[in-house]
Amino acid sequence: MDKETDVLPKGMEIKMKKLYQLVCVTWYDAFTEDTWVEGDNAIDLKDATCVTVGFIVRESKEFISIASTLAESGEKTCIFNIPRGMIQELNKLKLPKQIGLQTSTSNVKY
Repeated sequence: MDKETDVLPKGMEIKMKKLYQLVCVTWYDAFTEDTWVEGDNAIDLKDATCVTVGFIVRESKEFISIASTLAESGEKTCIFNIPRGMIQELNKLKLPKQIGLQTSTSNVKY
């Protein structure tokens, strides 16, 4: 997106009951190996880096919860819970003013 106004049709506004921060989270995923191996050298660990984009809807000491979809009513869906210990980077994203959400931008290194 080159322009903020490209996100919504002209004249359309969305006003949320609560403000949520839009973020892009880079994190390491856990994974399993489903084959038989011999010795420690047989295991070839691969990078399992993931990227999730959504709205922070809940935070605790152990997790950050990201929703992919918010409704004007305050309902949210597709909530993804990421353990804080797996987060590598969290970037706050900027939204157009028509969305009625927080519009700050900054980067947080974990």
